Amino acid sequence: PSGCTFWGKKPWSRKKKILWQLGTLVGAPVGIALIAGIAIPAMIIGIPVYVGRK
Repeated sequence: PSGCTFWGKKPWSRKKKILWQLGTLVGAPVGIALIAGIAIPAMIIGIPVYVGRK
């Protein structure tokens, strides 16, 4: 938000900020969906197997 990047003190251009915001808005749901898509089946399969082995 300050305009300074994590890597350097060079302020971001307006276009880069807008692209970054769009990328975050689009990327976040996709990322969450991908993580959920991997985690939920892993839990469904993994927990009964883990409990069953005890």
